[in-house]
Amino acid sequence: MSGLEVLGLVLGGLPLVISALQNYKRVPQGIGRWRRYTSEIASIIRQLQSQECILTDLCEKLLEDLGLGSRIDAMIKEPFGPLWQDDGTKERLRQLLYRDYTVFQETIKEMSIAMDDLKKRIGLGPDGEMNGIDITLWKRELKRFSFTFNRSEYADLMRILRDGNECLESLIRHNKDLEPRRKQRFQTRELGLLRVVSQNVFRALQNSIACSCNHALGLELCPVKRHGELKEHDCDIVSGFEFRVGISGAGLSWNIWKELLLLPSIGIQDSQKTSISSSRTLVSPSSIKVQKSYWRRFRRSSSVSIHSEQDMTCAETNQVDLTPPQSPETTDKSTKLGINPPSIPIDDICSTIVNSNRPASSFYGSISTYHQAKFSNFDVHTATTSNGHGSDLITLDQVLRRNDSSSNQLSYTQKIRLVYLVSTAVLQIPESSWWTDTSLSRDIIFIQKQGFIDFQRVFIGRDAVDQTPPALLNKLMIDPRRHVRNPALLALAIVLVEIMLARPFEELRAETTPWNVAAITDARSDLEAAQKLAHRVHNEFGSMVGSAIRRCVTGDFDCANISLEDEEFRQEFNAGVVALLKDNMKYAGLS
Repeated sequence: MSGLEVLGLVLGGLPLVISALQNYKRVPQGIGRWRRYTSEIASIIRQLQSQECILTDLCEKLLEDLGLGSRIDAMIKEPFGPLWQDDGTKERLRQLLYRDYTVFQETIKEMSIAMDDLKKRIGLGPDGEMNGIDITLWKRELKRFSFTFNRSEYADLMRILRDGNECLESLIRHNKDLEPRRKQRFQTRELGLLRVVSQNVFRALQNSIACSCNHALGLELCPVKRHGELKEHDCDIVSGFEFRVGISGAGLSWNIWKELLLLPSIGIQDSQKTSISSSRTLVSPSSIKVQKSYWRRFRRSSSVSIHSEQDMTCAETNQVDLTPPQSPETTDKSTKLGINPPSIPIDDICSTIVNSNRPASSFYGSISTYHQAKFSNFDVHTATTSNGHGSDLITLDQVLRRNDSSSNQLSYTQKIRLVYLVSTAVLQIPESSWWTDTSLSRDIIFIQKQGFIDFQRVFIGRDAVDQTPPALLNKLMIDPRRHVRNPALLALAIVLVEIMLARPFEELRAETTPWNVAAITDARSDLEAAQKLAHRVHNEFGSMVGSAIRRCVTGDFDCANISLEDEEFRQEFNAGVVALLKDNMKYAGLS
């Protein structure tokens, strides 16, 4: 029996005990020796009534904290009713009390035992009915009462009830006060793990490509579905992660887009990692002789003057969204994590999956980073909604430059959803993996099939092997954007402006700051144009999205170090940018 059910039994048992004690007042007052104990009975009743009021108030407060709303009154009136047995309420209570849940159960159990002892002493049956008092045997009854209602005999029972109420009140109050901060710490930890694991996903995919084809990798961005469950162990958190990735075909098969579902494989021992890694020859990404990069050719029609001293897409995980909503099929798979037998490693994902003529398999095998780091192994499954052959890819930059039918243009709701997804991606995707270029609009991709663009599914993509020429790397190292306080935030602000105004930034900059068109554009010209455009977005689309973009441009955060590598700043960024964009979605009727 759960702690919540026992709490209901104690709450319902107190009125029964009080009612039973009231029966003793009907004993004939002519029995003088019996009358000596009436004051003790009255004292017990008063103490029990006091503890009943305290416990009722505590239960009402607890049920309010659990968010039960209109069910509270019904549960208080019917403490033995089925509402106290609801599994969802039990789980919510366990989450609220967290580490103190065991203490709560032990306290309630002790109070229940004291209640049962008191019932037995006064002759209260299990059905709540009072055993009859035989006045003709008054001597025997008097002897029993002299024991039952002796102050020293019931004092300990009263103390257990009183101390139990005090303990429950303290547990409920302190845990409710700690709950918001506890959730914040948990989400920070959860998304910190998501950042680490998402980087390992990219490295594992790189290691699984042993060919010289021109593959591009994409990671789908989806809002995370949280159930408010706090978990103490990292393995329990990571076991719920899912990563939907896409891999492009090679050569002339650019329309091949194989989607896979990667699930972290938990509990693989170091010895198993060693045996797996020794069974194949690793191909270093830097040693692969790659032809002209598919991804560069794919984006050859786009050029935006956005400069950076470092990779502009520096990002960290802190608040949402790489893992797609779990379907029943994938949920069943994730529940098996950690108990599955060792899977067969995939030597080459290209020949095994991407360019293979074999029928799709629900489970292909495993890939790994082949390092001794935690959470570096992943099971590869077929995605439930794979697009496969016949699906073209199109970047956000290409969408902004199209002048075709309105069906392939971003609507208002699609815009506000997209800016939310992109901003949260900055928090959780590390710089060295999925984000590479300074122009984020070229890295955000959609799937186009039969001329229709699916804006509901958003990927962040890049080449499996970085093809940035050394000369360009040197240029980025000395770029004037080093004077910007946070280049990554400026790049994010620019892409958010592009999404909301549905035009490339270079065109918007030319209109906003025409005096910079002839000059060599640098960070200062980008910053000046972005500030003016953020004000324009504020006027056209409201204060929430406008304020979020303005903070990215100006770096207006209450934090000394506004680097996305800093955990404190990521919390500030989440509260000052992501939360605003999320609220903006809610006001637009999007979940």
